[in-house]
Amino acid sequence: MNCFRHREVVAVGLCKSCQKGLCPTCAVDVGQGLACHDACEEQVRSINQLMERSIRMSPASEAALGKQPRVYFGTGVFQILAGGAFALLGQSMNGRFRIGIMAVGVLLALSGVWYVVVGLGLRGGAGKSP
Repeated sequence: MNCFRHREVVAVGLCKSCQKGLCPTCAVDVGQGLACHDACEEQVRSINQLMERSIRMSPASEAALGKQPRVYFGTGVFQILAGGAFALLGQSMNGRFRIGIMAVGVLLALSGVWYVVVGLGLRGGAGKSP
């Protein structure tokens, strides 16, 4: 592969931002990657900062994922309550929408039961943080 700007010169690497081939004249080493001289240096520095921040945040992300069973459980309880409310609303109605509203309530409640079961399953095993 040759340099993007100097087509006759062999590239020594790729720009981390635009992925174009760079020769020694066009390449700037910004630490953890090469950048196009006077073109992509700021973008590559930003990419490096984002990657460093992501690596530092990894333990916090893993801790947040450990709370996932609570999210499933809470969502399920909410859906069961909302489904029950819809089913009761449909029962108290007259007219052609009665069955539809009741069906929505039952489906919402069943979905809530599924979320609760999944949340309880995660709580008991794989979802727990070390």
